[in-house]
Amino acid sequence: MPGIRHQARSNALQLLYKREVDPKTTQEEVDRFWKTAKVSGKVLEFAGELLDGIETHGDEINRLIKDALENWKAERLTVLVRGLLKLAVCEMVVLKAPPAVVIDEAVELAREFVDEESARFVNGVLDKVRKTM
Repeated sequence: MPGIRHQARSNALQLLYKREVDPKTTQEEVDRFWKTAKVSGKVLEFAGELLDGIETHGDEINRLIKDALENWKAERLTVLVRGLLKLAVCEMVVLKAPPAVVIDEAVELAREFVDEESARFVNGVLDKVRKTM
C-alpha cells in the first residue's frame, strides 16, 4: 500500500486536475471528493498543505516552472503534467522537502498517471528547478 505522502500527492493531483478542468469547482464538490477518497487525516493534512502552498505561492511556483521550461509554454503542457510540476515545486520551495525525494516521487506519479515520456520530461524540468534553488 502506498505511503501517506504518496497518497496525499496522488489525491492532491487529482483535485488539481478537477479544479483546472472545471474552474467553477465548489467547496461542496471538494468536500465530496475527499469523502469519496476515504483517506486518513494525515493524508488529508499533507494534501491540504500542498494545495494551500500552491494557492498561496502560485505566482512563484508558476514562474519557476516557466523558467525551467525550454522551448515549451506551460499552457501547452497537459493538465496532469502541469499539476505534477506545481505539486513538486511547491513541495521543494514552500515545504522545503528534499529535492531528490520530491523529484523521484513526481516521476513515479507521472508514470502512474501519464506515461514514461512524461516522467522523463517532469524529471528534466524539476531538475532545472532544483538547480536554480
